[in-house]
Amino acid sequence: MVIPTEYAYLFATLLFLVFWLVLFYHRKDLRKEMLFMSICIAIAGLFAEYFWWTTDW
Repeated sequence: MVIPTEYAYLFATLLFLVFWLVLFYHRKDLRKEMLFMSICIAIAGLFAEYFWWTTDW
């Protein structure tokens, strides 16, 4: 199976999402921490996109 390069990041992210969902489902004791860290990383990712990754476009 050949994945077009414009969809490679999406494919890798979806694989990570599956892994995250499996952990979220099976580790009920870590749900609060997983959600908190996911939200923190999402917010940090927005700032990183704006300040670092748009300068070379």
